[in-house]
Amino acid sequence: MKTPASKLSILTISPTRADDGVEYRCEAELDLGLEGPQPPVAVQSERFNITVHYSPDIHMEQTYETSVGGNAVFNCTATGNPVPTFEWKYRPADNVQVQTSGAISLLTISAVTADQACMVTCVAKNSQGQASVGLILAVKAESTGSAGIVVGVIIAVVLLSLFIGLGLIIAHRRR
Repeated sequence: MKTPASKLSILTISPTRADDGVEYRCEAELDLGLEGPQPPVAVQSERFNITVHYSPDIHMEQTYETSVGGNAVFNCTATGNPVPTFEWKYRPADNVQVQTSGAISLLTISAVTADQACMVTCVAKNSQGQASVGLILAVKAESTGSAGIVVGVIIAVVLLSLFIGLGLIIAHRRR
């Protein structure tokens, strides 16, 4: 008959981001052979979840385009453990507002002006590191209405020509 023995087992893992929150448990089995209890006695530890800390990873569009007078909203989402904090780098102005909730930070520029075309950078930080993504805010100049002016001038010239032509025809018939 086999005799019970005390053993120490160590499980070494190299966790990744995907392992955050994974559940583990340990199971020990007392196998004393055919003379021992059948089936062999098994004991399980309490279940426990592991926490994996990792640096932030940012998700954000790389370019943004708006027109003068329009609004620009930049959405910076970061995954990381612990939850990252955010910092924005941009040209300061009174029409810029930042709102952060959890893993999402929004930078809003209301009524964009032409001189606000610039590089906007989102930085996410936690105790494990930081990540940043920069994007270019392209601001389209507002339409000056030059096409409408050209059409208006053409219509005015055509109408003026018609009136002059009619005036000449009427004057010629009266003679």
